[in-house]
Amino acid sequence: MEYLDTYDSYIKYAHLCEEKIRKSIFLREDVKGLSISQNDDINELVCNHRLKMIESKIAHTMRMINEIIKVNEKLGFDINLQEVLKIAVLYHDIGRLRQATWSNTFSDKSYIYTNSPFINHGEDGYNIFINNDFKVDRKYVPVIGMSILYHLDHHKIAELNYKYSEELKTIDINRIVTGNFILNEKEWQIASLIVQLVADIDKIDILYQHLTCFTFIQDYIEDKSKKSLDEISVYWGISKTEILEYNNIDEKNYIPQNIKIPLKNLDLSKLRVPDFYKDCFYNNNWPSLAELHEREDWNFLTAMWWKLGVFLNQIEFYVNLENINDSNLITKLYESVPLDYQELLKDAFSYSDEILVKKRLKENRGKIYL
Repeated sequence: MEYLDTYDSYIKYAHLCEEKIRKSIFLREDVKGLSISQNDDINELVCNHRLKMIESKIAHTMRMINEIIKVNEKLGFDINLQEVLKIAVLYHDIGRLRQATWSNTFSDKSYIYTNSPFINHGEDGYNIFINNDFKVDRKYVPVIGMSILYHLDHHKIAELNYKYSEELKTIDINRIVTGNFILNEKEWQIASLIVQLVADIDKIDILYQHLTCFTFIQDYIEDKSKKSLDEISVYWGISKTEILEYNNIDEKNYIPQNIKIPLKNLDLSKLRVPDFYKDCFYNNNWPSLAELHEREDWNFLTAMWWKLGVFLNQIEFYVNLENINDSNLITKLYESVPLDYQELLKDAFSYSDEILVKKRLKENRGKIYL
């Protein structure tokens, strides 16, 4: 099995998805409700957006490949297992490439909105992977397929929570895998190792994306109070005229709704992170993301406390936490935060670096798993 051959197959599939997007004419209402007519400007806008979705997903995958190479070197896996891990990383988000051909968003909710036969990109990716020839040795396909199918949340599958206690260098994948889609106990153990490593590195890079690209820094926040415009204006200290213009609202026909509050002239003290989120962060005890999204005080800053706490606490392998520390990632990420917002995130980053990274490394030295 040659990794370069399967890499070429991955890139060819990505190019096929891009070609499908270029040939598409966006005539119907998309999953977010944007009405698209046969307008050349709109068509080009949507086309370019979806092409950039694919570009961003390939970039994400390539960064993860670099990470799994470092992990392979540190853990000393057999060459065959190294190749399988690289392929599992390469194809973990293959479903996202196809998703970009029919959706304007990478939200898995779009699968539900469009009555897709799949419920998320993991299921979609698994279907793509096992039904196409990506130049992968067939005996490895079932265990790699499990990592694609369940990398979103492998904890829900009991068989995928196996933890190796012995030296990982002794694993001989060629003596274990059979190529059958009904896995035996040893194959489930291999699949566990693969999916856990993929999920770990995925979390690290998603955190990297959120904090370095700063797509999370918006030029507005939402007021979900459903109060009157006068009350909203007084609370945020912004003129009602500015709110009306920013939201393109006619005051006479105003119906209580979520209102976008522009940040341009906002007193940033209004964005102070509530103690509720700090308590969740320090105790690693969060309600569901759906519940958080319903809160009136949920915004891109409170979301950043959530991302730091949840992603770092869910890292499973010592070596991945070690790589975060060796790269000085947390400090670099904090330094890349715009100065206006650093004070609001300072405690979260400081705790993340000192406790969630350095202290956990000290406590788990010599272990495989955290």
